[in-house]
Amino acid sequence: MKKIYLIAVFVFLCGQNALADDFPKLKEGLWEATTKYEKAPPGMPLDLMAAMKIQHCIDDATQEKMLAKANEGTDCEKPNFKKNGKEYTATVKCKADGHNTVMNMRTIFNSETSVTSHIKMQSDNMPEIAMVGENKYVGPCPSGMNPGETKITGMPSMRGINLEGFFNQ
Repeated sequence: MKKIYLIAVFVFLCGQNALADDFPKLKEGLWEATTKYEKAPPGMPLDLMAAMKIQHCIDDATQEKMLAKANEGTDCEKPNFKKNGKEYTATVKCKADGHNTVMNMRTIFNSETSVTSHIKMQSDNMPEIAMVGENKYVGPCPSGMNPGETKITGMPSMRGINLEGFFNQ
């Protein structure tokens, strides 16, 4: 189940760009993502992730790597994305720890510099979880931050994460 949650978090990090070959390319540079629960897991407050900000530095090569490796090591069906204008929807079915999980995803490419992602996740061993992620371009990557690197603030237990390392787990 932990891997399924990681996939959902990664989908937010990338505005779902990592899961569909025909998604628009994101502008190269520093992107910032914020996430909020619409339906939180049992015992978690809706505002749990309100203070968390995820900054990730991307370039074309990083996006290509994310596309190539997004589903590696998972027991998930490849999503069948449907496009309607600037909106993409898909359902992904995964199996983890003997449980089935279904993620319904909707991503809206508001512009070259703004992406909104909605995910509803349901497992046969937990109630539905719903999240909304806002992703925006904030400018060039800062000095010392390389493409593929991610910085998470607002969650003290999580410091810098390199997305390439994330996929090598």
